[in-house]
Amino acid sequence: MANNKLGSAIVVAMLGVASYWYFSPYLSIHQMRTAARAGDAETFNSHVDYPKLRENIKGQFSSMLGASAPATASQGGMEGAGAGFGKLIGMALVERMIDGMLRPEFVMQAMKRGKVDGPAATPGDSGEPEWTSERLGLDKMVIRLRDKDSAAGQVETGFVFERNGFAQWKLTEIKFPAIIKR
Repeated sequence: MANNKLGSAIVVAMLGVASYWYFSPYLSIHQMRTAARAGDAETFNSHVDYPKLRENIKGQFSSMLGASAPATASQGGMEGAGAGFGKLIGMALVERMIDGMLRPEFVMQAMKRGKVDGPAATPGDSGEPEWTSERLGLDKMVIRLRDKDSAAGQVETGFVFERNGFAQWKLTEIKFPAIIKR
């Protein structure tokens, strides 16, 4: 009888730990949203990997700049050199801009509003965005936010979270609507 109770207790404990592990990204996201609403930057920052976030955002903008560069840039000559120089200046400006804007206040506003278009809400904002989530394997999750007032076909802002330890999750990437890719 004692063995059955011990076995049952072990099974219940294992199910509890497994449930906590599985639902841990939702707990982290809930803690971030609560901290963002309360303006608690310290709690919010504990769930953000800022160096990785900066690198991912710089990569997105760099690839966007590369895709929008004129075809003559790869052809050589004066036009190619000018386009290459312009792209180099653009990348340097993007890096400085990202380093300057990627502060806790900006990321907190983006999570609160589901938009990355400015620090202050506009009068037409409906408040809470619509949230959807998708797991990409065991260690990655994407939360997509869409403003309720936006058009039905509009692409959402994506927030990518990665597991950091047993049950800790950190924001590592923001996928912007203009350049979002699944």
